[in-house]
Amino acid sequence: MAKFKSLRCVSFFCSLATLGMLTAGHCDPAQNTSPDSLEQGFADPAPEYGPRTWWHWLNDNITIDGITKDLEAMKKLGYKGAHMVNLPQGGPPETHGDDVFGTPQWYTKVDHAVKECERLGLELSFGSCVGWVAGGPWVPAELSMQDIVWRHHFAKGNNQTPIQLPQPTKNRGFYREVAVLAYPTLPGEDQGLASLNVKVSSELAGIDWSAAVDGNPDTFVELPRWKADEQSRTVVFEFPEPIDIRSLSMQIQEDST
Repeated sequence: MAKFKSLRCVSFFCSLATLGMLTAGHCDPAQNTSPDSLEQGFADPAPEYGPRTWWHWLNDNITIDGITKDLEAMKKLGYKGAHMVNLPQGGPPETHGDDVFGTPQWYTKVDHAVKECERLGLELSFGSCVGWVAGGPWVPAELSMQDIVWRHHFAKGNNQTPIQLPQPTKNRGFYREVAVLAYPTLPGEDQGLASLNVKVSSELAGIDWSAAVDGNPDTFVELPRWKADEQSRTVVFEFPEPIDIRSLSMQIQEDST
């Protein structure tokens, strides 16, 4: 189940993971550099020169059989090794296991991965702890990496009445106020899509699209699970008259297993 949100401001974030690295070795004229050896070395480089891939152990849920199948698939695809990273992925309880980083059973599965890499001729490396960087669940929220979160509130000038600002999103229950900024509202910024009598349609039947245009960042449209034979999905926003759209943001929250 995925959740969809259409917003009026632009906020695009791209996360790119480099799956392989190819490094060039030092060229020694004394070594055999015949055309045949160069071609063979390029087609099937030694492990220290070949591409390796990220290997995510998600939600402390790893199996011995899965480790073997993953590594055999990497070998078949031509990878020369893997960099294993333990990552919390979220999702429903049934997707979580108890192979917690640093526990005896985690070491047992790491040991199996090492032996399988030796059997297959693959190199294996892994992160120093859980997560993308040097951190983990033992780091309290206030000392972990931080996000800047915000909420809007539109107010009219020359008003002495106290204003209750909406609470920005908390992460693991943590929030600390950094600043309150006030600026003149941009043309149309305080006008939500719903007030423009927009009509939303899609080939997906039975979907309530009202949350996509209500201006509330905490509400979402729940979409059905993607089917194997689906090629694309379309959402159409129709306005009763021409309108200038300066930006559009789509927010996806993935809840599928």
